[in-house]
Amino acid sequence: MRAVQKIAIVVWLGLLSACADTGGIHATAKPKSLSQLSLSEGLVLASPQTGPKPQAHWWQVWGDEQLDGLMAEALAHNPTLALAAARVREAAGLGEVAGAATRPRVDFNSKLSGMHWANNALAPPTLGGANTWFNFTNLSASYAFDIWGQNRARATAAADVAQARDEEARAAALLLSSQMLQAYVLYAEDTAQLGVLSQLQGWADKAVAIEQMRLTHGLANADQVVLATLSSAQVIDKIDVLRGDLQRRAEQIAVLTGRGVQTQTPLHPPGLLAENQPQLNWPVPQQVPIDLIGARPDVQARRWQVESAAQNLEVARTAFYPNINLAANLGSFAASGGFLSFLKSNSAFYSAGLSLSLPIFEGGRLRGQLRAETAAYDAAVAQYDHTVLTALSQVADALTQLQTLHARQATLTVAVQAADQEYAIAERRYAAGLSNRLAVLAAQNRQGALRLTQNEINSQVLANFSGLFIALGGTLVVPEPPRVGTKHE
Repeated sequence: MRAVQKIAIVVWLGLLSACADTGGIHATAKPKSLSQLSLSEGLVLASPQTGPKPQAHWWQVWGDEQLDGLMAEALAHNPTLALAAARVREAAGLGEVAGAATRPRVDFNSKLSGMHWANNALAPPTLGGANTWFNFTNLSASYAFDIWGQNRARATAAADVAQARDEEARAAALLLSSQMLQAYVLYAEDTAQLGVLSQLQGWADKAVAIEQMRLTHGLANADQVVLATLSSAQVIDKIDVLRGDLQRRAEQIAVLTGRGVQTQTPLHPPGLLAENQPQLNWPVPQQVPIDLIGARPDVQARRWQVESAAQNLEVARTAFYPNINLAANLGSFAASGGFLSFLKSNSAFYSAGLSLSLPIFEGGRLRGQLRAETAAYDAAVAQYDHTVLTALSQVADALTQLQTLHARQATLTVAVQAADQEYAIAERRYAAGLSNRLAVLAAQNRQGALRLTQNEINSQVLANFSGLFIALGGTLVVPEPPRVGTKHE
């Protein structure tokens, strides 16, 4: 008999070891650290404790009260954020469901029913035509010992998903604020350009009137009148196009606020591109702490997804091992006698014991699950690395664009100064009777053309600074200017 017991124990241990064989299936990917990446000049690894911190309301650096109000509307009413918040609550609920498996469970069931047996039924004679009751109560309790931590890993994976969803909600808010700022900057650019084009139209109309007068006095040809008229028509066409763009920008801004295609209050011309705005002369940051990328909400979300995938991989691995559960029942049952006979002591029952589940032949199901979770983990790592590289590219691209735009700003400043001098000279020559008014109008047109280019470049500067802040998770890396409010007309 002892020999049989020994053989049984050896066989049992052999089955256990066979069940634990994962066949060499394991993950191979590891998330890249920022120190492993090649960085361009100006991007440095620095301690996040000593560097700048992300700011929830980073757009307030522009000092535009109208923009602040629009951002508040968008963050409160945009349906994209409502969807992200709902997904956070959903993940939190699923996390509670998964966590329940790590705690004891107690259930109570009760059923009261009766039956009348047919006289000609296939039943003992005492039951034919009789009435019986099937009443019972049952209080059950169970607890999974979770020896290998499978339930804990499943609960941790669900909690990691909830953390990822929370970071995704933050990323959605950051993206929404970026979209609003981009639309608002373009609205400001169109507003500024419309002001310059209105001046150009006035000068073009004056040129047409002068050429017609010169034609009347035989001082000009008809083609000069036609050319002046064509120039005026081209300016008017640009104004019409710009007014349409302004309307579309306003509708885009209104949609981002979640209120419809019109804002609650009329939009006033922004002062972002007004002359002498401090932010237009911000220097390009010479050093940007790249560690801030790790704090970006989308990067954090990917990181939590990697952690969740690692826990799911652990769940698949521990599925190869046996499980031991504790179960107990206490209740009463009666199928005959009076209606309340199930409440008598002689109708009571109880049970308690351990149950062992052991996977032996699963037809490859467990190995398939492990292989799938391993691939899911490697995919999560790849997505994390891709997000980090994308963030790094966005930072580098914003810095490169800012350097180019600052060089163009410097060149354009020289050109604007030269155009101003040309206009002053033309005015003096006209006042002295050495030239006609057309020379002054031509100088003004060149001034206006440079102003249009200047507004376009300044708009791109603001957009790229915003892109840099977004790429760093809403972190400001330039001096904060004083708030100037919104300029209304």
